[in-house]
Amino acid sequence: MDYLNKFKSTVSSVAAQVTQALPGNPIFREYDVQGQIATAGPGLSWKIFSGTKHTTKQAVAIWLFEKKTLDKWPKVDKEAFGELLKRGVSQITRLRHPRLLVVERVLEESRDNFAFCTEPIFASLANIFGDTENLSDRPSHLDDFQFENIELEHGLFQLSEALNFLHNDAKILHKNVCPNSIIINAKGAWKLAGFDFCSTGVSDGQGRILCEPFEWNRSLNSAFLPHLDFASPEMVDGQKCDQTSDIFSFGLLAASVYNKNKVVIKSRGNVDNYKKEIGKLSDNSYWFSNVPDLYKDDLKACLNINQQLRPDTFQLTKSRLFEHASLKTLNYLESLMQMDNAQKMTFFKGLPNVLINFPKRPLVQKVLPCLSEQFTTAELVPFILPSIFYISQQVSNKEFSDVILPSLIPVFQMQHPYQIVLLLLQQMPLLLAKTPEAELKRHVLPMIYNSLSNDNPRIQELCLSIVPTIGKLVDRDAMRANLLPKLLKLILDGHVLSIRVLTLICLSKLLPTLEPWMVSDQILPALPKINSKEPGILMAVLGIYKLAFESEKFGINKDLCAKSVLPFLISTMVENTLNLNQFEQFVALIKVMMTRVEGEQRSRLQQLSAGQEEQRNIGDFNDIFNKGETNKCPNMDDLGMTVGSGNTVSRSNANPSPISTFANTTQTASPSLDMDVFGGSFSSSSVQPMSNVNAKKSSNGVSTILSALDDFDPFKSKSPAPLSTFSSSSTFANNSVFSGGVMPPPPTSSNPIQRSNNLFAADSGSSSSSKSDPFANLLSSNLNGLASQRKNNLPINNSIPNMMGNMQKMTVPSTQNSQADNLLDFLN
Repeated sequence: MDYLNKFKSTVSSVAAQVTQALPGNPIFREYDVQGQIATAGPGLSWKIFSGTKHTTKQAVAIWLFEKKTLDKWPKVDKEAFGELLKRGVSQITRLRHPRLLVVERVLEESRDNFAFCTEPIFASLANIFGDTENLSDRPSHLDDFQFENIELEHGLFQLSEALNFLHNDAKILHKNVCPNSIIINAKGAWKLAGFDFCSTGVSDGQGRILCEPFEWNRSLNSAFLPHLDFASPEMVDGQKCDQTSDIFSFGLLAASVYNKNKVVIKSRGNVDNYKKEIGKLSDNSYWFSNVPDLYKDDLKACLNINQQLRPDTFQLTKSRLFEHASLKTLNYLESLMQMDNAQKMTFFKGLPNVLINFPKRPLVQKVLPCLSEQFTTAELVPFILPSIFYISQQVSNKEFSDVILPSLIPVFQMQHPYQIVLLLLQQMPLLLAKTPEAELKRHVLPMIYNSLSNDNPRIQELCLSIVPTIGKLVDRDAMRANLLPKLLKLILDGHVLSIRVLTLICLSKLLPTLEPWMVSDQILPALPKINSKEPGILMAVLGIYKLAFESEKFGINKDLCAKSVLPFLISTMVENTLNLNQFEQFVALIKVMMTRVEGEQRSRLQQLSAGQEEQRNIGDFNDIFNKGETNKCPNMDDLGMTVGSGNTVSRSNANPSPISTFANTTQTASPSLDMDVFGGSFSSSSVQPMSNVNAKKSSNGVSTILSALDDFDPFKSKSPAPLSTFSSSSTFANNSVFSGGVMPPPPTSSNPIQRSNNLFAADSGSSSSSKSDPFANLLSSNLNGLASQRKNNLPINNSIPNMMGNMQKMTVPSTQNSQADNLLDFLN
């Protein structure tokens, strides 16, 4: 760290040495020089430019005197004039007072020029009077410029205070009070400068400050002399001067100001002309016709030829002209630093009533800066804002953006005291109208979002009234992450009923500015979570549903209506807190929603293709099992069930896939055969007799057997027993009618087909009896294999001969010989 500090110090030292070695004035290496704005000083020899400091970006006025303007002068005069200018800058740099021009950077001299920096300025009084000597182009801000009365009065008062400081505190005579020495700064204040001819006086013990006589050398260039048109008679005559000499000059300046910048004494630089004009002054009442009545006597006293009859500076500051409310207000504003907070609060409370008498320019230049400086004290801000809002109403949008808004930005972030937020929200229409959109999004909208979380109901209420008006300004991310979550939190977690209702109303007004996904994903899912039975809240919720449902932009879809909205509305409409009218409004919306859901779903189902309809439709079970026109029969998957080795029926989650297809053959009568299927009886009348099967045999044995297997349909024309008849321990598994495992024993019958059909019978004691019937087990196994192969579209040509061979080797009990023979004949 020490190494870094040493390195930094070395770099700074080298940079300073290089800067000093570079040609040119150091001022121009530290400041950015912009356009020329004014001229001032003796002969208006100082050119004044606007500028900013490189490091801090501080605005300044850069004063420049170019030595080349004296190229035609004798060398002695050049040096003398240079010393005169440096003396004036040195004096004003040494003196510090609010009414004197503030020097920001001391004088720097180079081979080509002098330069120093002061506070930002508007112009010199000479430039405003129309004297533009040494000014390359007349600045646009001086075009048609005219002082307001309050500006003139305050300016003269400020000059009176400046002279009062010089005479009574600094013991200095200015000796050149004229338009060239009066500077109007950027805030509109009149500052005294031009101390080139000032001198320190000696008190005579009676309150007078005496100075040596000024030698008025007529042969000298006018730049070496005070402005003759504003000089006192005793100074021109070479008599001793005192502070009254400055008072006389001040009177001439005031008379000129009130006469539209016309000078009272037109000497044209000639002393003889001056003396002639002075002689006419007391008899010429024209110069006082435009002076306010309250100031005429004071001004006449200032212009008295007799020094003894002139007032002093203290008397000038107490003139009746300076006693009216507007001027006192400006004086109070400039002395705010000397007041405590209680005094400031009292003053700020009554300030808006006084500001209505102010023109716009004094409000912006004089009042606004003083108020903005007090924003650093949060306790004072609520008392200042009403005046700020009044000024904002008087200015254009551009002026508001350039001058007022920068001072308000820190205020937007203040949350305490709560009156700050309250006042800002009350004036939100003004802020929205004056503030550029980019600044609104950056500074104003976040303040509104934060205010929604404020605990003060009045602030929340104001916010909710504002939010619908800013909906179009809120971008997507801010709406999703900031505004909507805060509104929904107020609705769900709020404790004040009126605020919850207002939030719902605010949300309904905000709907047109929202995107559809915001409504469907954020708002609608939150409404059923509102835990309240208050009629106001319920009706506000109903209103949001109605707006969203009827809007073409949002349009609640039928699935959301059926699964979420309608259940909530139906359960809500029976709340005892609703009156008849409110209940009927709920019913009306529910009916409209039901009608739309019904119509859309019916239309959708009608538009399904035949294949989709067949897959999705489950018909009546009686139609499935009792079809008279077809032999097609669905398997257990088509019925939504699976069959297993036990006797239990279970629902299947798998998609239905048939395992067998029955040939479309004409049914014929068959012997009655009763079977226990699904816990009910089954008649074999739907099964063709063996003789009919044998009659279908042809040279193509495989196709004949396939046809016979299709005809072997134990479920045809049979309605299923109710599910209640199923045993809780029964099960059908593996999606196959012919399931592997232990099969129940067939009942005694002379028909082998009947015996095989009875394999489907469900009996709780079938497990033990089947072990003594190998023929039944073999038959079940073979038929199950054939069915599985057909289901998977596998060839069964090789399976049938194997099946026949196995059965021929089988030793069948004598009681079943005939049935076995018939079955073998069928397989052959």
